[in-house]
Amino acid sequence: MTEALLIVLMLVLLVFYFAVRPSWGRAGPFLPDAYLIGVGLYTLGALIVEWTDIHADADVLALMSMTAMITSTVGAILFCVVFRPVYANVSFKHIHEQSRIGSRETWIINGLVVVSAGVCFYFFYKIISSDILSQFFTLRNVLENSTLSSGRNAIAFGSAGYMAPGYIMQFRNTLLPLALCAIVLLHPHPIKSILFWLVLLITTVAMLVAAQRGALAMLILVIVTASYYAGAVKQIHAPRKLRIGSLVLVGMMILISFGALSWALGRSDSEHQSVMDVPVDALIGFADRVVTTLPTENIKSYPIWGRMGPTHGRYWAGEFDSILNKGRPGQSVDAYMSNVLAVYLGAGMWGNSPLGLPPDLWYMWGWMGLFVVPPLFALFFGFLDLVLLTERSALFFAMKIYLFFAIPGCVSPYTFLLYGGSVCIPLILYIKTSSALHSYLTRRYAEPGLEHFPIIEDRIRS
Repeated sequence: MTEALLIVLMLVLLVFYFAVRPSWGRAGPFLPDAYLIGVGLYTLGALIVEWTDIHADADVLALMSMTAMITSTVGAILFCVVFRPVYANVSFKHIHEQSRIGSRETWIINGLVVVSAGVCFYFFYKIISSDILSQFFTLRNVLENSTLSSGRNAIAFGSAGYMAPGYIMQFRNTLLPLALCAIVLLHPHPIKSILFWLVLLITTVAMLVAAQRGALAMLILVIVTASYYAGAVKQIHAPRKLRIGSLVLVGMMILISFGALSWALGRSDSEHQSVMDVPVDALIGFADRVVTTLPTENIKSYPIWGRMGPTHGRYWAGEFDSILNKGRPGQSVDAYMSNVLAVYLGAGMWGNSPLGLPPDLWYMWGWMGLFVVPPLFALFFGFLDLVLLTERSALFFAMKIYLFFAIPGCVSPYTFLLYGGSVCIPLILYIKTSSALHSYLTRRYAEPGLEHFPIIEDRIRS
């Protein structure tokens, strides 16, 4: 009875949220939407697992998930109601209609491409030069022995030498997609740009080598979304049939890449399948990965984290300390809670089984955390969305689109920093600071008629 009432309350709140949220035409990809999608998918998965899997602790995880979803929606509604007048005077499309690239932003974008490509090439070199790693990534071993998964684990946990995988991921999974989005907006015809295809090739190869299925799917979605909005900005209107065909093609590309990497990682039962079963298996695997995999793992590992929590702040502090100290003498991957849970589930120390947002917050702060922290997250992503509408900048355009697809996978402040926050927030602060400084200097010293720096443009007028 209680669960049914909570489900009804969730649905009522979501209906009210959709009634008060700004339209996509005004806000573009709305970051509170992305946050609610992430929490909603986890909650859906927890409910499905509770209804289909006989496990003593499934109802507890479902209750945690519904509580987090309800409080997250309340926070998102509060933000939309308070800032509804601001969004009424904003248009994501119009903000970027006159986007121009100034010399400073040119240097930033080119710097992102050069440095990130250099890091990827260093990544390739380290693999090729390592006798251990190079054996995992030979085409013959990947095709015949499915060694890609072992190679990825060896890189992640430094068994063949520390390769700073978390730092490399910032360049490969965040900075290069941001640069691609900026190029899509600024170049009149990105498909004819050599730079665009070069960056796309480097990014795709790096993701394939690292077997990043989720990152590759997100790259496709980010580029397609950026192209859609860039086309609207440039007033390029594609026929309806072409738009529908493009969506079908994008879906096929995601399924093909996901299925191919699943097969290369040894996670597809291809020996007992016909060719026609492969795309179906990829679709089922993708849906299972997005919705039910994480709640299932969290329920099975509940005897560990349920007995140890709540930690009252020590959990996140320990995770951050592990990141800062990883690779130093005497440090071990045992410091990661996700590895401890993976060992309990039988995946070994090289496995990774993170907690989803609801159990993560409960393990950190207890039930009070599920009532207080989710609405604060919703407000934070709302303010971040608003900030990204205050500059006519190609990088702000790129970050808004990228974060929309990255946020659903974030289960804690730690993962938000890991999956783009540690890159986007410093970029935002730099652009906003240079904007304020240039505006001040222009007002104080500029002669009448002096043009503003192209990266510094109009503010939101409410």
